[in-house]
Amino acid sequence: AKNVWTVGYYNNRNGILQTLIEHWNGKSWSVITSPNIGSGYNFLYGVAAISAKNVWAVGSYTDSNGLSQALIEHWNGTSWSVVASPNPGSSVNSLNAVARVSRGGLIWAVGYESNTTTQTTLTEFYC
Repeated sequence: AKNVWTVGYYNNRNGILQTLIEHWNGKSWSVITSPNIGSGYNFLYGVAAISAKNVWAVGSYTDSNGLSQALIEHWNGTSWSVVASPNPGSSVNSLNAVARVSRGGLIWAVGYESNTTTQTTLTEFYC
């Protein structure tokens, strides 16, 4: 009831979509500063709060070549940071949801990847 997170994106002053993370502390919502990779678009689509010091958010960003790459961010109780992510698709990689599915601490993220002709499921885990 005192540790709720939501994620998304917003248009900055230059019209570029940037990550948006908000936190509910039991009394009010506040915007928490989150990283953006490069100068292109950054999106967050899913979030999973494991504990007050272990929160994961996933989405995608546009790299300098105009390609969509998977984006994973982690909250350590103090700040958000970007976590490296594999990007197997040659044109699009996007993560849409994240969850911890066992007590062992594995974090799973799902989305999709594609090349110019085929789109397939993308599943990643962090341990």
